[in-house]
Amino acid sequence: MLENAFGIKLNDAFARIYILDSYSNQVLEDAMYEQTLMKEFEQGKINPFRIEVENKWNTRIEEVFATVSITDAGTLITDFKTVSVDTKPWEIKNITGYFDTTNLEAKRYTAKIILSYDGATTSKLVAIYVHEPSSKTYMNYIIIASIVAILIFTIFIYLIWKVNKLSNQNGKKK
Repeated sequence: MLENAFGIKLNDAFARIYILDSYSNQVLEDAMYEQTLMKEFEQGKINPFRIEVENKWNTRIEEVFATVSITDAGTLITDFKTVSVDTKPWEIKNITGYFDTTNLEAKRYTAKIILSYDGATTSKLVAIYVHEPSSKTYMNYIIIASIVAILIFTIFIYLIWKVNKLSNQNGKKK
């Protein structure tokens, strides 16, 4: 019989679910071990949310998909579904949904992933982070550096002007 755990058991077989980094395809965590998973998304765009499903059963599993609900302090922000796939025995497949961060603040959110397959479901809470786009962060550094450079230049010009003014006053007194 199926157990409702993220490391899903069917007799002595199990299915593994992985959360993948969208840029490097690196496995961030193996969900089988019930650890808190973390995922980062860029603010202001539609990000792929990919889940790798490994069918460890020796039978075909049809219509494998995930429903993902994003919450902030218990309030539902958005939800979406991944594509639905069929898996052959021992096959590994990616299922992808799309997470729109256009109107979200840069901070931590909670995602509840419900994997549906073969008439059963399994769920897991995942910590996710929405961060500012790196180009926006670098632009902030450039703006701050420019303001500091302008202030230093202005102080330097002021000091030269003050020294010249004092030199002219000392030259007139002699």
